[in-house]
Amino acid sequence: MVEYKYLIANILGLVPLMAALSLAWRLRRTAIICGITLVLYSPPVSALYEGVYWAPSRVFGGSWGVEDAMFCFHAGAISWLCAFAPWESRFRFSPRVGVTVRRLAVVSVLAAMALLGFLVSGFTVLAAFLATQTLSTAAILIVTPAYGRLLMPGAILFLAYYFLLLGVWRLMMPGFMDMWSGTELLGGKFLGIPVDEYIWVVSFCTGFPITMAFAFDARIRERSSPKQLNASAKR
Repeated sequence: MVEYKYLIANILGLVPLMAALSLAWRLRRTAIICGITLVLYSPPVSALYEGVYWAPSRVFGGSWGVEDAMFCFHAGAISWLCAFAPWESRFRFSPRVGVTVRRLAVVSVLAAMALLGFLVSGFTVLAAFLATQTLSTAAILIVTPAYGRLLMPGAILFLAYYFLLLGVWRLMMPGFMDMWSGTELLGGKFLGIPVDEYIWVVSFCTGFPITMAFAFDARIRERSSPKQLNASAKR
C-alpha cells in the first residue's frame, strides 16, 4: 500500500476538504460544482502530463485513476473557496445550467485550440498549459475586470493551503516527491519541491476560479448609497 502514496495522500486530504466544505455554507454548492468540473477536465490533462511532468503510481495503473479524480475535486473546490471566501458578501452567484455549460464549452474549445497550437509550435506540455491558462484568464479579466480582485486571495490562500498539505504528506511518506520525475521538468528545486510545481500551482489557483466565476456569471453586489439607505429606512 505504501507504493500508492498518491492515493494515500488524497485519502488524507479528505479531512481538511470536508472541514472546509462544512464551514463554507454559502459557497458550498458552487465549490462542489467546481470540484466536479475539474474532475471532468482531468482525464485528457492527466494523459498529457503523464511521464513528462510526473508519474505517480496508481492503484489501477494507467495515466488517470481514482486518485486523479480525488485530487482534482479537492483542488477545484478549495481553489474556489480560497478565491471567494474573502469576497463572499460582495459577489452574488446565479449559476444557471444553460449559461454555465455554454460558457464552459466556449472557454474549453478556445483553450483546447490554443493548447494544441502551442504544443504544435514546440512548447513543452507544462509551458503550453501555462500559456493557455494565462491567455484564457487574461481574456476573461478583460471582459470582467471585477474578477481581478480574486487573484491575490486566491493565490495567497491556496498556496498556503496546498504547500502546507504537501508538507504533511512529505513528512508522513518519505519519498513522496519522487513521483515528480517527468522528462520535461526544469530541474530546479526550492525546499525540495520542483520549481515547476510552484509555477503550476500559481497558474492554476488564479486561473481556474476566475474561469468558474465567469461560467457562473458571478457579479459584484452594488453597495447601497446613503440616499438609498435613507429611502429604505423611511419605508
